[in-house]
Parts: sequence; structure tokens; C-alpha cells
Amino acid sequence: MVELGGAALAAYLSGALLLFFSGRQLAAVRMRPQDAVHRYVAAFGICMGVALVALAPASLTELSALSGGEQPVLLADDTLRTGAESLLVLIALALEARNLGAPADGRRLRGRLRVHQLAALAVPVTMAALFGAAHIAARGGELEVRGSGRWLLAGYDTLFAGYAVACLWVLGAVLTRQTGRAAPGLLRTGLRLMRAAAVLGVGWSLWTVDDIAAVLAHGRQSGGEDTPSLVLGALCAALTVGGASATVWGGARWSRRLGTPLRQHRARRQHRALEPLWSALLAAALETRRAGRRPAGEPAAGRAPQPVPVTGTVAAEAAWLLRVAGAFAHAPAVAEVRGRTRAACD
Repeated sequence: MVELGGAALAAYLSGALLLFFSGRQLAAVRMRPQDAVHRYVAAFGICMGVALVALAPASLTELSALSGGEQPVLLADDTLRTGAESLLVLIALALEARNLGAPADGRRLRGRLRVHQLAALAVPVTMAALFGAAHIAARGGELEVRGSGRWLLAGYDTLFAGYAVACLWVLGAVLTRQTGRAAPGLLRTGLRLMRAAAVLGVGWSLWTVDDIAAVLAHGRQSGGEDTPSLVLGALCAALTVGGASATVWGGARWSRRLGTPLRQHRARRQHRALEPLWSALLAAALETRRAGRRPAGEPAAGRAPQPVPVTGTVAAEAAWLLRVAGAFAHAPAVAEVRGRTRAACD
């Protein structure tokens, strides 16, 4: 029986969170099959979720026993993570496609997509070739190599980490531009969380540097992920799911309901801040009404014209409000809308 530590539990929970979120995304794909972003996000969650579950020590032990060693499990897991990272670039390009301008932008985007597709195929194939040529031996939870195998395994680790950082860099740049264009609210918050996940993902990927140093110096490295690496992966998963969920909420029709209490609080606060002004305007309006000034600014019958208020004063603002109120109350369009409303209510 394999005991579950805190890091392993975090890996399982984060993997399960990603898989659950992917199921929700697949439901969204069925509702909006033309939206490529949802498809790529769902595929990313599945690949990374399975990879995180397999990286947990308990899973790695069981899978290694089934496959006859750690080497095929680790290679398959790294391939899954590389596939997930390739999907991050597809997400970034799909987001960019929503904001295309001139036709030249579309051609440039298609060119970037072709380069990425080539890299997405070449990187896993090259990694598998390096892994196989290194003649890796698994002993006591570590991977050991000899001779030129050190350089081959170090090259494998470098390619794995470098490709991850490159994909996250592309996504982070797109998210930064999207955040700058987004209005304040859940959408912007979600984009910021996803950008934070990308930054943290870079740190997670660069954690491989210690494996590269250990391989070159001693010819061995850890067979699985250590505790800090698993914790970083769990944090990335949490930020990714939280950011993507907030982004979906921010673009959904019912997001207005979620933000209603906050908007009401802001409205009440702004109203309280304007209370002194409205009190002064109301007092001035009542005073001008008692003085006999008509809403349209015309003198009443039998009375001398009233002096015109000085521009920029409270009296001038009150007079303007009276004119607006009079025009609004007697406008034919307002009467028509009122009639329609009464008919709809009846």
C-alpha cells in the first residue's frame, strides 16, 4: 500500500480539478462548436490533468510496475505535458484570431500556426529519440546514464523545459494584450489569473534546471517530480481553472447577476457622494418654481420675464434641469412609451 503525502494529494486534486473543468469545457464545445478556444482549453485540461495524476509518486509506482519500468511512463508523461503546452499556443493563436484587422494580419497568423504545427510534431519526436538514445537505467527512483548518455539526457531535459517556456511566453504575451483591452470586471480578472498561471508555469518548467545540472555532474536525476515541482504544478492548475472559469463567467449572459451586488454598492456610494449637489439643485429648483419661472423658460402670463441665471451657477443648473424635465414630460415619444408600457402591464 502506497501512502499519500501532501504533494501527491495536491497532484491528484489538481489533476482531478483540471479533468472536471475539461468536462465543463466539452459541454461548452457542444453548445458552441465553432469556438476553437473552448476545444483547445478542454484538450489542454485533459492532457495536463492526466499528466499531473500520473506524476504523483503513488501513480508512478503503480504505472511503472504495469509497464515494466519508469522510463516508458516518464516519457509518456512528458509527451502529454508537451502536448498540453502545444495547446497553449493554439489557445493564444485562437484568441489572436478574434482580433484580426487587415488581411495581412490573417496571413501572418496562418504563418505562425504552420510554424507551431511543425514544432509541435518535431519536439516530441526529438525528445523520444534523445530519451531512447541515452540508454537510461532506472534504479531506486532515479534515472542513471553513462558516457554520452549524460549529454543526451541533458539535451532531452533542456528541450522539454525550453519548449514549455516558449509556449508559455507566447500565451503570456497574448494574455497581456487581451487584459489591456478588457473592461474592468470578471473577464479582466480571469485573464490576469491565467497570466499569473503562465508566469508560474515558467517557474515550474525551469525547475528542470536542477535535473540538467545533476545529469551533467553525476549522471543521474530524479525519476519523478519532487515536492516543490508538484506543488508548483498544483498551483498552476488552480490558477488556470480559476482564471478560465472567471473568463467564461465574464463573457456569459448571467455574469451580470454575479456583479449586481457590487454594482449596486458602487451606485449607492456614488449617489451618496452626489447628495450635496442634488440637495442644492433641488433647493434652487424649488426657489425658481416659487419665483414663477416656467419649465420652458417662458414668462408666465401677466408677469415680467425673469432674469436669466448666470452660467455656471447653481441657479443656472436648476433652470436647465427644469427645462429638461419639462421637455421630457411633454415629449410625444415619452407619451408613446408610457402607453405601450401600460398596455403591456395590462
